[in-house]
Amino acid sequence: MIIFDKTEQGRAEIATRGQTVGPRLRTLLLLVDGKTADDELLRKVAGLGLGQEHLDELLQAGLIQISSSPATHAAAPIATASITTTTPPLRLLRQQAHQKQQQWVQRFLQNRFCRQGKPSSKRFIIFTTIQSKA
Repeated sequence: MIIFDKTEQGRAEIATRGQTVGPRLRTLLLLVDGKTADDELLRKVAGLGLGQEHLDELLQAGLIQISSSPATHAAAPIATASITTTTPPLRLLRQQAHQKQQQWVQRFLQNRFCRQGKPSSKRFIIFTTIQSKA
């Protein structure tokens, strides 16, 4: 995890709206704040088609630099750890979605194959067969 900050040249580029970088790179440059980790920055601009090579391009152009503040490096892992502990695990979300889907199918089959609580003979056989397999 690397945290980048704007250089004086990068701040001047933003302030004067210079034409050194294109609009997509300007967006990435605007997001560099000296607090956000590189992986978080790249996730924010992934929809624009920007990746690590674009951060490297800004670094080589002298518009950003690796942050030297130890406080920002220490604070970033704590912030991300609190976010990950509050979100439910992916496995739990999948189980909940599967349970909802099973309940929906069961209600659908009951409504489709049982009329007014009384199943017809063929429909009842199909319904009970499917229900017993679930």
